[in-house]
Order: sequence, then C-alpha cells, then structure tokens
Amino acid sequence: MPKKTFYSIIRVMIKRILIPVFCLFFLITARGNAADTTSTLEAKRKNAGGEEKIKILIELTDLYSEKDLEKAFSYGKKTLELVQRSQNPREAEVLNLLAKISYRRGDYASTIDYAGRAGAIARKSGDKQDDASSQFNLGMAYKYQADYNRALDHFSSAQAIYTELGDKKKLSLA
Repeated sequence: MPKKTFYSIIRVMIKRILIPVFCLFFLITARGNAADTTSTLEAKRKNAGGEEKIKILIELTDLYSEKDLEKAFSYGKKTLELVQRSQNPREAEVLNLLAKISYRRGDYASTIDYAGRAGAIARKSGDKQDDASSQFNLGMAYKYQADYNRALDHFSSAQAIYTELGDKKKLSLA
C-alpha cells in the first residue's frame, strides 16, 4: 500500500471515528462531573454556615442556571435573602445571577429589575465587574424588548468597563 494512501486512511479514521468518540466521552464525563458537583455542594450546604453557605448557594445557583432554571431561581432567591440579612458584600453578584436566570426564563421585566439593583449596588461599592455584568444583563433584556437604543447604551457601558478591566473574554460578548 502506498504511503500516501495509508496516511489518507488514517486521517479519515481520525476525523470520522476517533474525534467523535473523544467528544462523546468528554460530554459524558463533563455531565457526570456536574452532577457530582451539585450533589457534593448540596451535601456541604446542609452543614455550612455564614460566608461558606453563601458561597455554596451562589455556586449551586450558577450550576443550576445551566440545567434547571426554576431550581436556580429558587436557590437565587434564598441566597439573596441570606445575603441581605447578613449584609454580605456579594449582593450585587447574587442580583446579577437572578437577572441572568430571569433573562433565560424570558422574564425581561425582572431581568431589568435585578440588573438595575445590582448595578446601583456595584457602582456604590466600586465593584466594576458586577457593574459591567449588570450593564450587559440590562442590554440583553432591552434588546429582547426591542428597545435597541437602551440596549446599545448598556452594551457600550459594559464594553467600556470590560475594556478598563482587561477582561477580553467578557469583552467579546459585550
């Protein structure tokens, strides 16, 4: 068999068999790890208190926002109550999570409410990351309400803050 034909066959096998098998393996492994992570965090949450409990609840809210919006929203609301009661400085972060979840649920009025509150808290405390997130969330909500001028204003604000922070990953979204 000529060398060129042999290498062509190998290349085809890699493209058609090995790459899809690897991707399937990766997806199965990633999904299993996410389930393990939520189970582990759920167990830890029961015994945690104070800042540790807030951290765990924020992680659970974020994880569930990718697969179960109602559960994520429920965790987000509980986290917000706990953060507000304890006067924890992560309130803007939790409000932005609730804005993101509300957006995914199609509840743009709530997205605007949560993101607006997050932005006000972030600006007052000087937290540029949460301010940028709130501006981005507001831009998305206004975009889907067809209020393009407002959306553009908020996207521009988010872009300016992400540029200032040097956050290229999020800058690419804004």
